[in-house]
Amino acid sequence: MEEKPAHPLSSTASQLSEIKTSKSKRSQSENPPLTVDEVYKQIGVGRYQYVLFIVCGLGYAADSIETGLLTFLSSTIHNEWPNVHGFELNLITVGVFVGEFLGCFIWGPLADRFGRRRAFLTSNIFLLVFGGLSAAAQTYWQFVLVRFLVGVCIGGIVIPLDTLAESVDEAKSAQFAFAINYWWAFGTIYVNAAAATVLDADTADGWRLLVILCTVPIAIACLGYFVFEESALWLIDQGREQEALDVLRRVAKTNGHDISDVTLVAYEHDGGFSPKEIFSRSLLSRTLTFAVIWLMMAIGYYGASLAGPYIFNSGDGSTNYTEVFFGCSGEVVGAVLGTVMLAVLGPMLSQSFFYSIATVACLLITLKDVVPKTVLTIFDFALRMAMMGGSCVTFSASPLAFPTHIRATAHGFHYGVGRIGCILASSWPASTPLNVLLFTYAACNFVNVVVPALGRHLSSVPEEEVFGVLRSELCATDESKRVRSAMNSMARASTLESQGRSRLNA
Repeated sequence: MEEKPAHPLSSTASQLSEIKTSKSKRSQSENPPLTVDEVYKQIGVGRYQYVLFIVCGLGYAADSIETGLLTFLSSTIHNEWPNVHGFELNLITVGVFVGEFLGCFIWGPLADRFGRRRAFLTSNIFLLVFGGLSAAAQTYWQFVLVRFLVGVCIGGIVIPLDTLAESVDEAKSAQFAFAINYWWAFGTIYVNAAAATVLDADTADGWRLLVILCTVPIAIACLGYFVFEESALWLIDQGREQEALDVLRRVAKTNGHDISDVTLVAYEHDGGFSPKEIFSRSLLSRTLTFAVIWLMMAIGYYGASLAGPYIFNSGDGSTNYTEVFFGCSGEVVGAVLGTVMLAVLGPMLSQSFFYSIATVACLLITLKDVVPKTVLTIFDFALRMAMMGGSCVTFSASPLAFPTHIRATAHGFHYGVGRIGCILASSWPASTPLNVLLFTYAACNFVNVVVPALGRHLSSVPEEEVFGVLRSELCATDESKRVRSAMNSMARASTLESQGRSRLNA
C-alpha cells in the first residue's frame, strides 16, 4: 500500500518544532538555570543594597528608640501625672513590652504569608501614627493605651533584618544581618541625645517633644517603601518564579548589571506554611536553645538600659543625662567589636564572650557608692558594650538558622520570648534596691555564658550546622536543585512524548 506524502504544513511545523527544541536545549546548556543565591552573586552588592540598608536600618532602630524612650518617660512622666505611683507607673513600660510580645506573633507570620514589603510598611505606618498620638495623650491611661499599641507595632522589628539578609547571597547574609545592628546603636544614641537636649532644658512639655522627635526616623523609613523590593527568596519559595526574576532584574539594573538572559531554578517546597514547623524534630533543639538565650539576653539588656538613670542618680533625686549618654555610647563599640568576635569565635562562643563581660560589669556596678563617678561610668560603658555585642550576635545568628518560608516566624517567636524577658525586667517594684536588680541581671548574663557553649555541642559546629546543614536539609543545595529541576524537565518531556504517541496511535 502506497504511503501518503506528508502534508507540507505538517512538515514545516515539525521542522520549526525541532528548531525551537534545538535552540532551547542549546540555550539551557549555555545558560543553565540559577538559584537566587547564584543570581545575587552575579548582581553583587551595590546601590540597591546600600539604600535598603538605610531603610531597613531606620525601621530596625525604631525598637531601640522606643525602648530608650521608656527609660526617660519612666523618670519624667510622674511630673505630668503626679497621682500615679508604684506599679501603675510601671505600666508604661510593661504595656509596651506586652504589646511587643503580641506584635511579634502578628508581624512575623504576616511577613511569611503576605510578604516582607507589605508587612514592613504596615507596621511602620501604625508605629508612626501611634507614636505621634502618644505626645497628644491627655490622661495617663490614654498614654498607657497608645504606648501599648506602639509596642504591638514594634513587633515588626524582625522584618527589616530578615529582608536585608535575603537581599544578598548567602555568603554575605550573615554580614548584613549583623551590620544592621549598628542602627540599633544609632537609635540608642539618637534617643539619648534627644533626651539630653530636650529634658535638660527643663520645659513643661519636654517629654511630649521628645516623643515627637522619636517618630522622625520612623517617618523616613516609611518613605523607603518606594525603593523597597519584595524578597526574591520569599517569592520563589511561594512558587512565584517570574515575579522573583522580575525583582532580581530590577535590583540588577539598580546596581548597573544586566541579567536579562538569566533563568531561575524551579524550587518546589514540600508542604505549606506552618508556624509549628519550628518545633519539628530537626529544629526543636535549636529553637529551644535560642529561646533561652533570647530570654536571658532581654532581661540583661533591657534591665541594664532601664537601670541607667538610677545608676547615675544623685542624692537629690536628679540624673546626670550626660553620664547616661556616655555609658550608652558603649553600644557603638559593642557593635564594632561584635563584628570582629563573630568572625574569630563564631556565633555561639561570641555570645559566651560578651555575656561573661556583662556579668562582671553588673557585679562591679554594685560598688557604685564606693567608686568615683568616672570609674562607675567606665563600668556602665563596659556593660552596655558587652550587652550590645552579645545581643547583636544573638539577633543575627538566630533568624539565619531557619529556612526562608518560616524565617520571620521563627525570628518573631524568639523575639516574643525576648519580650517576656523585657516584661520581667520592667516589672520590679519601684522600691527594689538597685543592687538586687544588678545581681539578677548578672545571673541572667551568666546563664548566657553557659547555654551558647552547650549549644555548640547540641548543634555540632554552629557555623556548619546552623548556616550550612540546615539549608541543605530544608532548602536543598544548589546542585540538588539543578538535579531535581532536570528530573522534572525529563519527566515532563517523557509525559509529552507519551501523549504524542497516544495521539498518533489514535
